[in-house]
Parts: sequence; C-alpha cells; structure tokens
Amino acid sequence: MIGVVSWLFTVARLNSRAALSELRAQTNALIREVAAHEKTSLAYQLAKDEAESANKAKSRYLAGLSHELRTPLNVLLGYTQLLASDTRLPDNARTSLQTMKRNGEHLGDLIESVLEVSKLEAGRLSVYREEFQLHQLLEQLVDTFEPQAVLKGLQFNFHRQSVIPDMVAGDKQRLRQILINLLSNAVKFTQSGSVSFTIFYRNEVAQFIVQDTGPGIDCAAQETVFNPFERVLDPTTAVPGTGLGLTISRALAELMGGDIELVSKPGEGCLFKLSLMLPRLRSSYRAPILTDRLIFDYHGPRKNILTIDDEACQRQLVKDILTPVGFNVLTAASVQHGLSILDSHKIDLLLLDLKMPDVSGWKGAEQVRNKGYKLPIIIVSANVRDLDVEDSAQQNHNDYLTKPFNIASLMNKVGQWLELDWKERDLDQDAALSLDTKNKPLAGRNQYQTLKSMAEIGYLSGFMTKLNAIDDSFQLPANAKKELKQLASQIQFKKVIKKLDNLMLQDSGEKK
Repeated sequence: MIGVVSWLFTVARLNSRAALSELRAQTNALIREVAAHEKTSLAYQLAKDEAESANKAKSRYLAGLSHELRTPLNVLLGYTQLLASDTRLPDNARTSLQTMKRNGEHLGDLIESVLEVSKLEAGRLSVYREEFQLHQLLEQLVDTFEPQAVLKGLQFNFHRQSVIPDMVAGDKQRLRQILINLLSNAVKFTQSGSVSFTIFYRNEVAQFIVQDTGPGIDCAAQETVFNPFERVLDPTTAVPGTGLGLTISRALAELMGGDIELVSKPGEGCLFKLSLMLPRLRSSYRAPILTDRLIFDYHGPRKNILTIDDEACQRQLVKDILTPVGFNVLTAASVQHGLSILDSHKIDLLLLDLKMPDVSGWKGAEQVRNKGYKLPIIIVSANVRDLDVEDSAQQNHNDYLTKPFNIASLMNKVGQWLELDWKERDLDQDAALSLDTKNKPLAGRNQYQTLKSMAEIGYLSGFMTKLNAIDDSFQLPANAKKELKQLASQIQFKKVIKKLDNLMLQDSGEKK
C-alpha cells in the first residue's frame, strides 16, 4: 500500500512539474505574441496616421487647386456673360459666347466633382438650403444638353407632366450636379434614338426621370454602376469618363433625403428616376431675374457697393458688372483698406472675398460687425462649401455666392438685400431695337429659296450663316428667324423647308 501511494504521489508530482513547465512555455509564448501584437498595432497606427495625414494633405491640395481653378474661371465666365448680353454684337458671336459659357459652367461642375470624391472618402458631404427658381434650373440644363444630343443625331425631349412651382427650397448646386451627371451619361452612352428628361411634382416631392435608348445595363451589373470607378461599357465603344458620376449622385441624393432608382434591360436603354423633397415657396420676397432679360437700371437713389478682394481681376469684374447698372462700386485689396473706405463712405452693401492672405473673409466680417456696421455682407468665394464655418462667422455675414457665379445670381442677391426694383427689358427685343430696320427691304422669294436649298442638303452651318446674313440685310417676318434657327438647331430640316415654303407663299400673296 505504501509503495502504491508513493508511486501515485511521484506520478502526480511529475505531472505537476510537466504542467507547470508547459504553462511557463505557453506564458512565454503569449508574452511574445502580445509584444508582436503591440509592434503590429504600433505599425498600424503609424500607417493609419500617415494615411490620414496624406488624405488631409490631398484634401487641402484639392481645395487649393479648386480655388486656383475657379478664380480665373470666374473671370472668364463673367466677361463671357457680359459680352453675350451685349446686343451690339451679331447673333452668331453671341451664340458662340453662349456656347463658351455653357462649356465653362460644365468645367466648373467637373471641378466640383473632383472635390466631392475627397469629401465622400472623409464623410464630409453637407447640404445647404436655399431658395431658387426651379424653372430656370431646368431650362439651363435643357439648353446645355439639347445641343449635345442634337450634335450626336439624337432627339432630346423635355416634358413637364404637372404644374411645376416657380420657387422651391433645397440645395440647388447639389440638385444641379446630380441632374448633370444623369443627363451627361444618357447623352454619352446613347448612340442612336433619343434622350428624354421628364419632371413630375406632387405633394412637395419632385421626380426627375432621365430615359435613353442606349445599350442598357444587365440586372447583375445595375448595382455595380453605383460603385466608385465601376463602369459597364460596350467593348466596341470608347466612352470617356471616370466612373464616379453615379457614385456621387447617389451619395448626394441620399444626403438630401432622396433616392435614385435604375430600371434597365440590355438593348432597351436605361431609366434613372431621382425622387427628392423640394418644398414649394408660395410667397417669395422678390421675383428672380430671368436669364433672357437684361437689367439696365433700378428705381430709387443710387447705391454704393464695396467689394474687397485681393485679386485685381475679380474686383474689376464686379465693377464692370455693377457699374453699368447704376451702382457706385468702390474696391479694396484688403480688409484694412476696406475698413478705411467704410469709415469715409456710406456703403450700402459689402461683397467680401473669403480667402485672402492677410485677413480672411470670416475675420473681416467679424471686424466689420465689431465696428458697428449693420450693412448686408455677401461672402464671395470658391471654397464656401469646403470650409468648417464657425457659428460666430455664420452670424456675421448675410449671404454667400460661390465662384464661378452667374450674373443673374449676383443681381438676385444684390436686389434682395438692397430691396431694389429693377428696370428690365427683353434681350431679343433689345437686340431688335438696336438694329436700324427702317432702310431694310423685306426678305423675298430669292432669300427664302437660298435658305431652302441649304436645308434640303442638311447644311447646318451654312444655313445658320446665311440666315444671319439675310437678317442683317433684310427684314424677316416676326419670330421667323427665331423659329427657323430653333428648328435647324434641332436638325428638323423638313419643318424648316415647310416653314420656308409658307414664307414664300405669303410673299407671293403679298405681291399679288
């Protein structure tokens, strides 16, 4: 018995020593594993910090690049708009300027898309609420994409399926960006057929439908096209693009509380439907300025406007826009210079650039308020959306305007804060008044036959050039030139020929 017990005790002691030895080995292994994890975690944290630093540097670079691109673009677009509204220029020159303006605006949208990528990665997308004219936005989009579709031989259809409110509340720039992406893709990927743009509005909800007759998208790939840099292409067709438009569009739509739906079948085209809440504004302080009307003055006493900008060309642009309308425009290259002008002149409104080397626009607005001035302040900058605005800064300014800005938008804001009653006239009427038509003979059969011969062979540029030349030397019936030009730009030469035949019949009847 004693031997058995001793043997069991010895075995237990040996097992205990073996277990203890194994435990020590496992503990040492665990310590080494923890140390390795600590090194890995430290390396991961360093890599993460470097990546975040690089991402922030990229964002700062893109923001700076955006400012450097938008500043000269604002000057180019500003003077293009001024020249396009000059009725002393011939129609063909004004048409070319309008084309330059549309392409410049498209370049501005491309710059905005580049910035959206970095903001998507950082989760910094934001929405701004403003009042804007929905009709004007839609007409600008149609004027931009209809010529592009016509040049490709496509039919562009625009439909309003319900009564559209004039003024709505929402983020105009974000909405415009989404619709530009959808319409651009529709025109880009459709080789034949048509592109349709339709809007429904009911119960404060707007639905924008973009439909094309392109190649369509397979069901398995319909969700893929919303992923970054993913594109579904016909291998036989080379279509430029980055694959970011739909990604940004869906992110913006969701941020605004809306949604984008895709319905498509291969060979039957695509239908994109954007649903978005756009509250109707039943009462507005002032009717917005239409792009086809020319402001030449305003009622009441003359107003003094001060613009502060470190860029001389930006100051001169604002002066060239506002001075012919009747404003007395004073300029300053710095906030300190602007404050001295405020002390010595009665200023009714301040246009303040945001990014300046010495004192920023936010600090400048704060200094203006600290000195007791209550005048309206409009911040003008290319990077208003990209800055983290403090509450105190938000309280110091009244409004903002992003570069490149539209002259009509500038006039709307100036008119709003100064409560002006504009004097306007129609651009087409103004152009007609500027021409001396008393000594012009009436256009006759020979002129119409020349136009008809060009329409019969589909010679668009020749038709437009000849139409402008005839209009310069002869009197055309009311609205005849506008209707012929519109039909020709839409490549509807059959209707052009029919219209010219009617004009020749009228001319023959008048001579009889």
